[in-house]
Amino acid sequence: MFKRGLFAIALTLSTAFPAECVRAAGDDGLGSSQNSVNSDMALLDQFRVVQLSLADAIAISERLHPGSRSASVKFELSASPGYKVLTVRNNEAWEDIIDANTGHATAGPTLSLRELSDEDRGNIVELRSVRQDLSDAVRVAEKATSGKAIGGGLVKQNGRLNFVVVVLSGDGLKEVMLEPPKTRRSPGRP
Repeated sequence: MFKRGLFAIALTLSTAFPAECVRAAGDDGLGSSQNSVNSDMALLDQFRVVQLSLADAIAISERLHPGSRSASVKFELSASPGYKVLTVRNNEAWEDIIDANTGHATAGPTLSLRELSDEDRGNIVELRSVRQDLSDAVRVAEKATSGKAIGGGLVKQNGRLNFVVVVLSGDGLKEVMLEPPKTRRSPGRP
C-alpha cells in the first residue's frame, strides 16, 4: 500500500526532464505525457520550498501517538503540500497528514494492522527487530546524497528488511536503500 506509492513517486519523478527539455517536448505534441512531466515538476518545485523537512513530519506524527514508530512517509500535493505519515504501535496504525509549511497535524483514524496488506504488515512486524528508525534512515540518506528526502518506507529485499528513502538531490531523485542491523526489541514496541 505505502511502498507502491513511494516507488510510484520515485519512478515517476526519476523520469522528469529539465525545464528546457519539457518546453521542447511540448512542441512535439506529447499531450498527456507532457502534463505528467509538468505535474511532476510542479510537485518537485513545491517540495523545494516547503518549510518542514520529512524528518520533522515524522517527529510530529510520532508525538501524536506516543510510543509509535513511523513505517512510511511521503510528500503529497493537495490543497496544501503535506506529508502522509504511517505510524504504528503494537497492533495499531495511523495515517496522519502533516502540513509541510505549518506543521499542523491532521491525525488519521486508528487502523488495525490487519487492515494493511500482508506485505506491509510483515514489514511492520519485522521493524520490531531493528533498533534504527525511519528518521535515522532519512538523516543518513540526506547526508549521503547532500539532498532533501521526499519519501521513505520499508521494503524487503533478499528476505531482509530495508529502509528505502527517496531523496531530491540537485535536479534528480536518488533512491537510497539501508539495511539496518538486527537487534532484539521489547515485544510490545513495533
